[in-house]
Amino acid sequence: MPLIEGRISELTDDVAVKLEQAITAAVRDAVAVAFPAELGFERNSAGYQVGLEIARKIMPGWTWVTMSRHTWAIQGRRPENAIIARIHILVLQNALESQYKDHILEAVTRAVKDVLGASGKRLHLAVSIIEGGVEMTLPRDLFADLMHEVPEELLQASNVRNFLMTEILRELQARRQIV
Repeated sequence: MPLIEGRISELTDDVAVKLEQAITAAVRDAVAVAFPAELGFERNSAGYQVGLEIARKIMPGWTWVTMSRHTWAIQGRRPENAIIARIHILVLQNALESQYKDHILEAVTRAVKDVLGASGKRLHLAVSIIEGGVEMTLPRDLFADLMHEVPEELLQASNVRNFLMTEILRELQARRQIV
């Protein structure tokens, strides 16, 4: 559901992989807390805990990240001994309340600062988040155990809510049968 594009002035494959992994983990953790709350589960309830588990399991497959090398200029000059990075985050329209989009923005900013800051160079960073129309399919190879024979289809905000609620209720029912 979040599509994240990074354009970095100094980018090796190793740094790209670190950014992809750090951003995916940051988004997973920032979004996981949103879904159970937005579905109406109280923070300490079993439904909330199961919702967290399910969201953490599926978010990496819904988080698409790309990093590419770009040449940047600030004030018409290319800064020396500095890394310039532009990160753009697009989330599915109506999928998250404003506060959770802010959490994603903050989490991605921290992750990028941590990875790129390790170089010791000055960091010029711009991170933005917008929501809009996103047409995106669920990759069957990542979601086969969760899709329960549902065909691949375009992801829509209402489908996300229905999908998550169904999975949470299914897991709660399974846990009750075990007890």
